[in-house]
Amino acid sequence: MISLIIPTIGSKDKNYFSEAIDSTIHISQDIVNEILIVNNSDNIDFINFVNLEAKKDDRIRIIHENKRLSIAQNWNLGLTAIKNKWHLYLHDDDILNHEEFNNVNHNNFKEVGFYSYDFYVLNGTKKKYIKRDSGINGIIENTPKFVSTIFNTKHLKSIGGWDNDAGYFLDILILLKLHTSHGSNHQNTSLGEYRIHKDNASKKNERKSYYSQSLPYVLNECYKIIDDKQTRRLITFHLVSFAYPNTNYFFRFLNTMIRAIGNNAWFKY
Repeated sequence: MISLIIPTIGSKDKNYFSEAIDSTIHISQDIVNEILIVNNSDNIDFINFVNLEAKKDDRIRIIHENKRLSIAQNWNLGLTAIKNKWHLYLHDDDILNHEEFNNVNHNNFKEVGFYSYDFYVLNGTKKKYIKRDSGINGIIENTPKFVSTIFNTKHLKSIGGWDNDAGYFLDILILLKLHTSHGSNHQNTSLGEYRIHKDNASKKNERKSYYSQSLPYVLNECYKIIDDKQTRRLITFHLVSFAYPNTNYFFRFLNTMIRAIGNNAWFKY
C-alpha cells in the first residue's frame, strides 16, 4: 500500500488545498489506504477548513501541530506517523492524476530508495509535460517534484529522514542520498501536476531569498556523497543556477549558446 502525506502551513488559496484533497479521493483504496494531512497552521479558520475537508474520505487523518515547524520538521512528523512501506508527499497546492495513479503496481516495486515519475507543470490553464530521467541525471537536471516521487518509508527513515539544514534544497539532497545508498527506479508516466502561482517559493524572483542560505551546506553534503568530478560539476551548476536564476535576456542567451557547444555556463549579475 501507499500512503499520501499532505503537509501544509495554511494555504493562502484554500481552493488549491481543496483541489489537492479532491485529487486524492478518487485514487483506488487498493493502492492508497492512508491520506495524512500534517497541518502546521495555528489559524483557527484554516484548522476548521482542514477538518471539513477531511470529511470527504474516511482514509484521511489529520495531525494538527500548532507550533511552527520547519519544512523538514513538518515532513518528518508525517514520516513518523504513516503505516505503509511506500509514500508520496503532495504539496497542498498540487494535484494528483488519479487515473495514472490507479495504474501504479506497488506490489511489483523493487527494494529501492524511491520511484520517480514524470510530471506536468500547471501554470494557470497551461500544462507542460516534464520528462524526468533515471538515476542521478534525473535528480540534478530536473528539479524533483514531490507530486512525482514515491518514497520507500523504511529507507528514508534509515538515512535520518529530511535534513533540516538543507532548507528548500532538502529534496535534492535526500534523493541523492537515497539513490546512492539504496538505488532508484524511474517510470515514464506522470502522476500529477505541479502548480505554479504567485506564492511559489521556487518562482524565479523568489529563489535567491529562499534557496541561497542553505546552498553551501547542501553542496558540501552532496560532495560527501558524490566523488566523480563531472557529476560534482553538474550538481554545482544545477543548484547554483536554480538558486540564482538569470532573468536577464542577454545572459540567458549567452548561457544557451555556450551550453549548446557542450559547456556549462552560468552568469550571475
